[in-house]
Amino acid sequence: MTATPTKLFLACAGLAATLATTPAAAQGPSFPERPIRLVVPFAAGGATDVLGRLLAVGLGEKLGQSVVVENKPGASTVIGAAQVAKAAPDGYTLLLAASTTLTLNPAIRQNLAYDPVKSFTPLGLVADMSLVLVANPEVPVNSLKDLVAQAKANPDKFSYGSFGAGSSVHFGGEMLKSATGMRMVHVPFNGSAPSLTALAGGQVQVAVDTVVASLPLIKGGKIKPLAVLSAQRLPALPQVPTVAESGYPGFQMARGSP
Repeated sequence: MTATPTKLFLACAGLAATLATTPAAAQGPSFPERPIRLVVPFAAGGATDVLGRLLAVGLGEKLGQSVVVENKPGASTVIGAAQVAKAAPDGYTLLLAASTTLTLNPAIRQNLAYDPVKSFTPLGLVADMSLVLVANPEVPVNSLKDLVAQAKANPDKFSYGSFGAGSSVHFGGEMLKSATGMRMVHVPFNGSAPSLTALAGGQVQVAVDTVVASLPLIKGGKIKPLAVLSAQRLPALPQVPTVAESGYPGFQMARGSP
């Protein structure tokens, strides 16, 4: 079974900085005259938070003004996005939006507190982060094939963590379940940091997360990778097979799928 739902979405955690209604370039040569607020709609410590802080430093150097990061997690980025949508359209409030914000939420949620097209002016793509399926080191599985076999033999025995219900990694986990026919219980957390901490501590057996957030724990031996959800192997994890290579041809979750 191929994971055709991938074709409905843009990048897994492909991030776009967005500005409330009016581009900063329209503010005139004196812009910016005061600190700029960059809203990250995820908890501190996750991949998006790290990227946001790096972006803030770079923007601050280029603009000659401080860029202050504010973490506003919750409701699969809805809380942070809604705050930016309601902000004054003066170029001083930015949003580091994810595919969850601009693509998934409008598809699965009714009565959003923002319009993904009208509420923001896109400024550019910041990053495209691939997803990886990871497991607690104590779980006796070393591949997706092992996991599928055990999960099918013991339905709902395994719990998988994500950084939020309705997020890109939640979709990735459900796509894996659909493609493989295995049953696992979804456990949403409020960000990558709590999700991966729970995985390393054994509160959940497996998780789907970005390679950016997972890589330090993988290198430290705190968690182990089973498969990547991208179409090709990742340079950062060349020894880890794709889901397609693991027995499910055609499976991919990557930016640019039509």
